Amino acid sequence: MSKEEENLYKEFFLDYGRNLRNYRVPNEYLSKGMGMNPMCGDELELYLSEGEDRKYAVSFQGNGCVICMASASYLTELADQQTVEWMSAKSEEFLTQAKAREFRKEFSMFQSLNLFSSRVKCASLAWSALQDSVKNICLLERDTVKT
Repeated sequence: MSKEEENLYKEFFLDYGRNLRNYRVPNEYLSKGMGMNPMCGDELELYLSEGEDRKYAVSFQGNGCVICMASASYLTELADQQTVEWMSAKSEEFLTQAKAREFRKEFSMFQSLNLFSSRVKCASLAWSALQDSVKNICLLERDTVKT
C-alpha cells in the first residue's frame, strides 16, 4: 500500500469517525440490531425505520473506537433507503471480504486494517448488527403475510 493510499484511508476513518452520519435513535423503528466487541469496548445499536417502497432508513447509536464508529457511519450512509435484500447482500459481501482480509470495491478503504487484524472485528461490528436487523425485518414481514 502506497503512502498516498494510507493517508487517504486514514482521512476516511477520521472523517467518518468524527463526523458521524445518521447517528441517532429514531422516534420509531421496526428493527434493532446490536453489536458488542468486548476486546475493544465497542457497543452499538443499529436501527431500521420504515421508509417508502420497502426501503428503510438506517441509523445507529453507540460508543466505540474510531474504526467501529467510522464503519457504522459509512454503513448507514451506504445502506440508507435500500431494501432488506440489498442490505442482506451488502452486509454478507462486507463480512465475507473481512473474513478473507481482502476488501474490494466500495470497501477498499478497509484494506488498511489488515495491518491490524484485531481492528477488522471493530469494522465488522456494525455490519453484523445490520444482518440482525435485516433478519428481524424479514421475520416481521413473514409474520405479517401469515396474518
